[in-house]
Amino acid sequence: MKAFFSKWCWQMAWRDSRAHRGRLFLFLSCICLGVAALVALRAFGSSVRDGIVEQSRSLLGGDVLVKSRQPIPKEVVKSVDELAVQGVQEWRFATMGKFPNSDNASRLIQLRGVEKGFPLYGEIGTLPVEAPAKLRDGSKSALIDESLVFQFGIKVGDPVVLGEQTFTVAGYLKSLPGESFIISELAPRILIDFKDIESTGLIGFGSRVRYRHYFKLNEGFDKVALKYQMDDLQTEHGIRYETTEDRQEAIDKTLSNLFHFLNLVAFIALLLGGIGIGSAIRVHISSKLQNAAILRCVGASKSQSINIYVIQSLMMGLVGGIAGSTLGLILQEFIPALLNSFLPLQVETRFSWEALGLGIGAGVVITLLFSLTPLLKLNKMTAADSLRSSVNIDHIKTPWEWPIKLILASLVMGFSIMSANTLKIGVALGGGMLGSLLFLVFLAWVLMNVVRRTVPDL
Repeated sequence: MKAFFSKWCWQMAWRDSRAHRGRLFLFLSCICLGVAALVALRAFGSSVRDGIVEQSRSLLGGDVLVKSRQPIPKEVVKSVDELAVQGVQEWRFATMGKFPNSDNASRLIQLRGVEKGFPLYGEIGTLPVEAPAKLRDGSKSALIDESLVFQFGIKVGDPVVLGEQTFTVAGYLKSLPGESFIISELAPRILIDFKDIESTGLIGFGSRVRYRHYFKLNEGFDKVALKYQMDDLQTEHGIRYETTEDRQEAIDKTLSNLFHFLNLVAFIALLLGGIGIGSAIRVHISSKLQNAAILRCVGASKSQSINIYVIQSLMMGLVGGIAGSTLGLILQEFIPALLNSFLPLQVETRFSWEALGLGIGAGVVITLLFSLTPLLKLNKMTAADSLRSSVNIDHIKTPWEWPIKLILASLVMGFSIMSANTLKIGVALGGGMLGSLLFLVFLAWVLMNVVRRTVPDL
């Protein structure tokens, strides 16, 4: 330990690196990219979870949502109204919309009739901004999904035929609270005033209407008592309900599954980077075996000789971890733009100390673990080895080789279990990664033996 902190070792590590800066930079990039992917996803996942907590009411559109395939019984509405300060209805169903100004083109759409005050939390994103107010002025206006504008070239003021009624396009629908843009790809949404929905003549026997009633409750309501009350109403009347906590949990679970998968992908990238840097360190140290033996001849101790290259490995891991973490935190700023169509909320990215610490720690640990085997073999060098014409690192054996491999296997398995939802899935994923690595090692061993037998001069 004393030799590690000696000024001479650090100076020699710096001087030795000067002749191989380009090669060391290549080694550094292996770990940097893997750390960047891991940090970017971890930091973005943390920002998404914070956003889910902060926007839980907007994601649902109210404190409680009662929904049913049949008209919601008055008893249910009256019972919840006793706790609420406001309630709004929404009816939605799939139908065909016709656009006369686009050669009478027809398109499967999702028609929604919404009451005044919808949504109770959040805002309807439209262009122009004042378009939602026109739904209430009695002019039979409609807000159409922006995808219909691109598909049919519809303009504000154009007619759209819905059943027996013709509506005027008041604006383009860009976003709805708690819904991602991808929802509109199969059936674009069209919003009209709730009072106009029955006049379309589209609701009749056999219509598959989804009835929804949103409630804004009094501040400080008892969540436990509300749950018991809603459970009783659900059992008695066959309705379904959802609270902000339910929506928050459902979205968090869905996105967690996505981030678990992406974290595993990033970890595999980091693992491959570790394998790359381990191989690079092995090649680097192989070229330094004679140097290490000569250092022993001029009086350097074993610990001093090996610490020169330990310092180089440690600094590569540290610099790679810091650079990768910084790059990852920058990259997370661009992820919302890539996933905007799939996310049902607005994500505000934040600086994450947890992700930064994870990236730096992972960079150092992965680099050192993959560098330990060649470094320990270097420790076996003696002064007499300086007299040999060549020394092969593969012929140097160390008892620590297998324990280090077991530690690496445990690290892979541990991270897989942490990233998965269940122990069973984590073990299966970790086992799959380890099995793939063993298969690659086996192929490398076969290839090396084939080459040695077919090309004896090597």
